[in-house]
Amino acid sequence: MSNLCVFPDDETTAFLKPIINVLQKAGFDVYDGNTNGEEYSRLVFDAIPQYDNIVFLGHGCSDALSGTNQSPLIDSRNVDLLRGKNYFYWPAIQKSLFRLMA
Repeated sequence: MSNLCVFPDDETTAFLKPIINVLQKAGFDVYDGNTNGEEYSRLVFDAIPQYDNIVFLGHGCSDALSGTNQSPLIDSRNVDLLRGKNYFYWPAIQKSLFRLMA
């Protein structure tokens, strides 16, 4: 099985870096960086078909997985990329939710 982690690396996701370290030690390939650019998006889109398990750490809402600055990465236009994949999504917004709940 092949494992991929997609991680938009910015100041709002910095607290997730320990998880990245654990995933790398477990054999995940990590695609991190500024996800605003077309080049990064193309890299991720081209990579997804090669992986069985995909973890998204970053941003999102009910209808999209987002990258840096909330730019859509996976949405209704390309969600078919995830068909047949095992995927997990952990939005960085949860850190804010935890603060609100405390």
